[in-house]
Amino acid sequence: MPISPVYTTRFIGQQGVSSSSTYIVPVGFVAVVTSADLYVNTTPVLVSTIRLKSFTGGWTWAVYQSSETGLASHHWEGRVAFPESEEFGFESDGTDWDVTATGYLLTLSP
Repeated sequence: MPISPVYTTRFIGQQGVSSSSTYIVPVGFVAVVTSADLYVNTTPVLVSTIRLKSFTGGWTWAVYQSSETGLASHHWEGRVAFPESEEFGFESDGTDWDVTATGYLLTLSP
């Protein structure tokens, strides 16, 4: 069986996420998120929060906060796998965040 090359995929890349930004894994694939970058690009009135989560399952795998002065940046590395048709992404508490999520989109074996 030939070996297919594996390339990094950007699942989400969005500026100013103030509610949510999501990706739905296509049928026949598994998404493995390996990296996320987050930057709060406004000065919130209070501390602001953003979550990396499964919208399908309702569980969170990382939570980050800005300081009261804003201008916070965070980086997450690891491995979280999502099966086909699962929706995952970022959920903000209303403050604008710039976000990216990268990893691998792997095909399922027949």
